Amino acid sequence: MNCAVITKVRAMYGKRLTDADFLRLSACKTVEECAVFLKSHPAYERAFADADLRGIRRSRIEMLLKREYCLEFDRLIKGLSEKDSELTRKFIGTYELDFIMWALRNAGSDFPEKASYALLYEPLIRKYSKTDFDMLINAQDLRQISASLDDSYKTTVEKAANGGKADYLTVENEMWKAYYLELSQYIKKHCKKDDVQTLFGSSIDIHNIMRIFRLRGYFDYTVDEIIPFIIRPSYRLKDSVISELCSSGGIKEFMSVLKNTPYRQLAAAESGTELETLSAKFLRDKAGKVLHFSESAPAVIYAYMIHKSYETDKIKIIIESIRYNLNREMIDSYVGTKAKANQSYRSGGEV
Repeated sequence: MNCAVITKVRAMYGKRLTDADFLRLSACKTVEECAVFLKSHPAYERAFADADLRGIRRSRIEMLLKREYCLEFDRLIKGLSEKDSELTRKFIGTYELDFIMWALRNAGSDFPEKASYALLYEPLIRKYSKTDFDMLINAQDLRQISASLDDSYKTTVEKAANGGKADYLTVENEMWKAYYLELSQYIKKHCKKDDVQTLFGSSIDIHNIMRIFRLRGYFDYTVDEIIPFIIRPSYRLKDSVISELCSSGGIKEFMSVLKNTPYRQLAAAESGTELETLSAKFLRDKAGKVLHFSESAPAVIYAYMIHKSYETDKIKIIIESIRYNLNREMIDSYVGTKAKANQSYRSGGEV
């Protein structure tokens, strides 16, 4: 059963946008042209099948991409064995948290887009979450939001609330930490030698590296101020190394510490932008290996989700750039496809 799921995931991955495709997308003149191009591509024809593309807005495209991402996940999970399904269903926690945080930001509001958000989140929330969807979508205040949540998230929201009001950043941070902690413990207990542990653990470490860099480099946070934002448990980053990164005195010292970790290849970055790029590439490369060689269905699905998230983010960047009439060279530099695509044209093959 799981072999069929792995085969299906790899087939879906094979339909991904190439760098040449991204170059063609960046050559579009309007948002509507972007939508037409995506609808014509095998990876996204289903997502845009029933959409009216005339005058389509960026926000509508983003909604369609996100909905298809979630529906793909739902289609894949149906074919899993009971054991692997239990683990893989937990990955949807990221989707659930996005919805909870959206509801928290918009509690009490009544605007036209709310119905669209409800349609986007509803199917998987009702199927895989203990959250009371109807109560959450209609919540007017923090108390009603808290009442709609499962016990673990409810406790987190209540602890982060201050005098009946929510510190949004604190709530968001604490809820993500709670999610990652629970999932880490489950994987450690049930999937210790599974490829999903390596991929998930690496994702946490990369997340922590980037979070420390931003808080230290951009906001000059102290060690004590950064520590509450660290996701635990880390995977291959020792606590002593995390402390060194938190107390580093500039990008050169930060990279010097990073050189002595399993993530030393990121130390080649000379700026925050380069570190972002190398970090994303590190995870994509690791996910790519899992997609090609792993025999673990949960790991392959998780790797595909990493790939798909990266791909849709790249599409959104291109569309937003076209919306603001950025020139072709600038768009290409943002998405990093020009050189690779040119190589593809010269070689006549896929990148």
